[in-house]
Amino acid sequence: MSEDIPPDAIVTHAHPAWQQRANFIIRAAIPDPTPSKQVGQLFCQQIDRTRFILCCIPFFLYDLALGDEVMTNDAYELTGVAQLGGHFTFRALCEGTPDVQDFVGPEVMKHAKKLDCLYEWYSARLVAIDAPDYESARAISGVLFRLEEAQRLHYETGRT
Repeated sequence: MSEDIPPDAIVTHAHPAWQQRANFIIRAAIPDPTPSKQVGQLFCQQIDRTRFILCCIPFFLYDLALGDEVMTNDAYELTGVAQLGGHFTFRALCEGTPDVQDFVGPEVMKHAKKLDCLYEWYSARLVAIDAPDYESARAISGVLFRLEEAQRLHYETGRT
């Protein structure tokens, strides 16, 4: 990764899910970057010099989830996953006008809270959701599927 990445090309986390545990920030190249976003900034808890526990829910990176143990190179750039943490990542993009988004967002949050799922908002339209286990993942995916069927949002899983 280039050291000359403009600040507006970095995807940041305003409120990482495990912010209280995070003590380090690493970087990861975004695959198929948009013209304006090239690098993800990931809040982590450092285990040793190049091993970390992910403390945020990835917005644009795949095959990562909250609680995964990840590895970096000496420049603190993500190189891989050492151990899965058992969590599941979902992303939902709310559709429609701002008044529709204002309704869909709270509905997603209500279900997520009920299922003990954490979430992080990237924008007024994009939310990343963490399901802590398989049962929660099944339940929240059902909610997201129904909302997608109603054409109120589009969603995806974080694993390829």
